[in-house]
Amino acid sequence: MFIQECYIRENSPEIREYLKEIGYYVCPCCNNDLYWLFTINGRVHSVNLRYEGYFFLKDIEDGKSNIIECKNENQFKAIAALRDDSDQRQWFTNNEYDIWELYKNTVEIDFNRAKDCYEFKRDNSIILHKATVQELMEHFK
Repeated sequence: MFIQECYIRENSPEIREYLKEIGYYVCPCCNNDLYWLFTINGRVHSVNLRYEGYFFLKDIEDGKSNIIECKNENQFKAIAALRDDSDQRQWFTNNEYDIWELYKNTVEIDFNRAKDCYEFKRDNSIILHKATVQELMEHFK
């Protein structure tokens, strides 16, 4: 299940396709590239800035919504992908060095790319955890 609602002030066929690939239902209302995209309960909808944008932003500013604004496409994709039932397309971090995206439903990491950035336990396993919303926000600033 997806765990974090978010929105982006962009809309493109590429973003919509990515959201479909990771399991979202993308409403036909999203097909207008002029509208913003937002995720809610495993669905993607659009916000028409001219008509609905004011009310949408007002609810967020008034604390009536916990939807997170994403400043760029990569941040949006990472936060929209957050789920509690899978590691697929999730981002992991070791708190100190870097953050990595997982493309498969596995915890195998490309050691050639990041071998110097990991801390190891005695059994040579990597100390990683799924990146939090706050860590993702910081990473994609």
